[in-house]
Parts: sequence; structure tokens; C-alpha cells
Amino acid sequence: MENAEQGAASSVPASRYFTSRGIDQRFMVDGLESPSMITSWLRPLEYYAGTLRDAGFVIADLREPHPTEEQMREDPWWRKGFPTAMFMLLIAERR
Repeated sequence: MENAEQGAASSVPASRYFTSRGIDQRFMVDGLESPSMITSWLRPLEYYAGTLRDAGFVIADLREPHPTEEQMREDPWWRKGFPTAMFMLLIAERR
């Protein structure tokens, strides 16, 4: 997906980081724009950890992407997106 949560990393002042906030946007997929707006909800990491905890889970592992040197050198998507937390793998186990 192109432009997912575009501008989210640079548009949120520190005073609003811990509040839930929605970003209304359209997505581009294979050159086609989504027919309607969607709202992406951005929340701090502790929100997700707390939701898991409240449901009886503990975080067993958390992993983030590790691009190769070649990806960083040759792929503009990685160069632009890597400094922001775009995705992660979180493994949770029920207590």
C-alpha cells in the first residue's frame, strides 16, 4: 500500500501522542485509489499492551523489521519508512 498513514510520524505533537487519533485517508493499491475514505486509528504502544494484558495475555516476544543493507540502499520505501514504526510482530500468550 502506498502512503499508508502518510504524515503520521511528523504530524502528531508530543502533547497528543498518548491520545487516540484517527487519520481519514484514501489508499492507493496497484495504481487504483480506494473508492471511499477509511479511518486509520493511531494509538500509543502501551494501549495495545494494556489491551492484551486486560484480556489475560502476556507479551512473549516483540519483533520489528530489519531491512538488509541492500534494501536500505536501493528501495525508497525502506529509506523513507524505516525510521517510523510501521509494523511489528507481537507474540502474546494467554496466562
